[in-house]
Amino acid sequence: GWASWLGSNSAVVDELEAKFATLYHWLLDAQVDFDYGDEEQMDRLGSVEVIDDEPFFKLGQMHYRCVVVGGVDTLRSSTLDALRRFSRAGGSVVFAGSAPHYIDALPSDAATAFASEIGTVGWNQASVLRAVSHGSRQILRINDGDGAEGLISQVRRLENGDVFVALVNRLEVPICDVRIHLEALGHVECLNCREGSIAPLAVQSSSEGLNWTVDFKPLQEHLFRIRANQLEAISPLSAATPRKFEQTFALEGPFDYDLSEANVLVLDRASFHCEGGCASGQPLDILQIDDQIRRHLGWSPRSGTMVQPWCRKEAPDVGPRLCLNFTFQIETLPSALTLVMEQPERWSLRLNGIEVAMPAETTWMIDIALRELPLPKDALRVGTNELSLSTRFQEDTDLEAIYLMGEFGVYGRSDGFVLGKLPDKLEIGTVTDQGLPFYSGEIAYHKALPRTLDSQSFSCELPEFAGACARVEADSQSALLAFAPYTAELNALQPEATLSIRVILTRQNLMGPFHRVPKDEIMTGPASFRTSGLAYSTGYELFSGGLMQPPLIRF
Repeated sequence: GWASWLGSNSAVVDELEAKFATLYHWLLDAQVDFDYGDEEQMDRLGSVEVIDDEPFFKLGQMHYRCVVVGGVDTLRSSTLDALRRFSRAGGSVVFAGSAPHYIDALPSDAATAFASEIGTVGWNQASVLRAVSHGSRQILRINDGDGAEGLISQVRRLENGDVFVALVNRLEVPICDVRIHLEALGHVECLNCREGSIAPLAVQSSSEGLNWTVDFKPLQEHLFRIRANQLEAISPLSAATPRKFEQTFALEGPFDYDLSEANVLVLDRASFHCEGGCASGQPLDILQIDDQIRRHLGWSPRSGTMVQPWCRKEAPDVGPRLCLNFTFQIETLPSALTLVMEQPERWSLRLNGIEVAMPAETTWMIDIALRELPLPKDALRVGTNELSLSTRFQEDTDLEAIYLMGEFGVYGRSDGFVLGKLPDKLEIGTVTDQGLPFYSGEIAYHKALPRTLDSQSFSCELPEFAGACARVEADSQSALLAFAPYTAELNALQPEATLSIRVILTRQNLMGPFHRVPKDEIMTGPASFRTSGLAYSTGYELFSGGLMQPPLIRF
């Protein structure tokens, strides 16, 4: 075939994809505002419309002055007909490079003949941009028309004449001194999408439009609104003035800390015995056990292609008795221990030989499928502990990892993990090496700020942290850092203020996959949890979490 999963097996398809990406970047890096044309929608929803003697290709609520065809091998006949109608009405149709040699996927010279009538342009950025500029009206011009590589733009004009300009730096490096020219007049506002605030912006205004300069930090966005019905000049003093900080120091550890939820030990390896001869006295991955039992019984394995349990109409097959034995080590007894697992009502549990009572109702943790069961504290002991689970195995039994949760630390030893005390403080560096290898909630790092910051405004930058996002808090002020640049500015503080940096982790180290090699594949699916051979590790492939470099304080 021409494809394998998400990749191509065809050099011809690869060439088409490369041309598609090339044209995309030519237009994108020149800040040309465009949309993709879907041929089915162009046939069903498209039409040619003339407004004030100017032709447009209308698609839904959008009106286009120019249509570019480039890097295409075949067109639908309906698309070619639509392009002819648009061209006859005076619209701009640009064939970039060779015209398609197929119509409706059959050899045809119809498209090349049409391209010969209206002309083509060379397959290069300069030729394409000249043609697009001639055939459309781009009211936004960046750096005197030279564009800014790495900058994405969108321009929208409302019915009342107001204009929105959205600009995003898609690069992980700054883009500075970007000169913006907009063919519009009005009062310019800067909309801060991260804080929800609006500030006036000082710009230069002339009969040709508005001009201003802006800097972009890595991956930063700017959104501007031009209010066309407000033409009064904006005083430069009324514009938001960036703060300038002259001194910098690194906020080193150790840090006091809080956890938003209990710590976790993952148990995903067990010995097992299944009636009928399927057994292993050595611990195996729980999903390997599931596969072995299903093969032994002649049942289909669980996978991403199976009929999901909630969609099955027939009753599940019932198999033999199954016993699982998990072991874990304790160095310091925790005050309490909770077991979290799926389908607890189907199992009988014993901890070190003592029966675990099943509560009448169970609460859930993170996911409604994960239910909490308190374990008897008096059954715990320092050293090796054994947790035994037994059930009548059914076709819809979920053999999955189980979790121990509580106020404890988890530390790696040569023979596995042990439960001990939580660390007194946290240092800079991944928390997976500080007693929290499977923790996946929120970590709040606390540090008293030096007296030199009393009554001063300052900024806090997180040069590197591992998590989904972070939040910086001080003196009832709070700033969410969800995107680069990971910097928050805080107003003057009360004396002896404490800075809190909250890192919100992901669930990767709790839910897995734990044993996939390499761990950072581009995607995760059901097969990612069932790797084998060189793609499988008996160890735990964990992702870093927490503050990886000291925060930088500028004042």
